[in-house]
Amino acid sequence: MVQLTDVISDFWQATQRGERSPLAWSGRLSNEEGYRVQLGIADHFQASGTNRVGWKVAATNKVVQAQLGVSEPAFGSLRDKDVLWSGGVLAIGNLSQAHVECELCFRVNEKSKPRARSQISALRWMWCIRRSSLSKSAFP
Repeated sequence: MVQLTDVISDFWQATQRGERSPLAWSGRLSNEEGYRVQLGIADHFQASGTNRVGWKVAATNKVVQAQLGVSEPAFGSLRDKDVLWSGGVLAIGNLSQAHVECELCFRVNEKSKPRARSQISALRWMWCIRRSSLSKSAFP
């Protein structure tokens, strides 16, 4: 059985070196273990003073999942240190295999009552921004 504290430590150290993930763990973790590692890394970021400002969900449909060779959506936390505010400059030379994708972002109103009975009524209590994102990805 894998000691997740060791795995989280290895991934955190790789993150601090600017690496994507330790190759030693490639293909060795279950989805559940991977999610636990990801949450452990999020805890490390929070402890280091880097706040979570949202969540990213990817591979939400079966076609994209098949292209990526996964069976369920992936998620990750968005950190304040990675926000590029309007007017900011992005050095794309620092990104590996950068690509642009169209996304929808939602900001849920804290006073909202999540009693939506349809997608339309859900959108009435959400603020929607259409944006493009420049992503670091191993997938074209």
